[in-house]
Amino acid sequence: MSIGGYIALIIIGFMLFVFFIATLIGYFVWRKSSFICEKCGYSHKPKFFKFLFAWHMFDNYLFTCPNCGETCAHTLEIDN
Repeated sequence: MSIGGYIALIIIGFMLFVFFIATLIGYFVWRKSSFICEKCGYSHKPKFFKFLFAWHMFDNYLFTCPNCGETCAHTLEIDN
């Protein structure tokens, strides 16, 4: 294998490592969090993969509320 092949493997390995760490950090945030609907104020906890792949900006996530059925921003609330 040429030097370019080894560099490509190193880069791919590093990208997988970063993805794994980001997923692990997301899991620990998800475990301690709940979300509050902007429309009705209902507090809920979505499934992990829904949380992981949801559109978000800082502490607002776009979910469909299980209570009112509206798709709107939900504020992240960290539980102690």
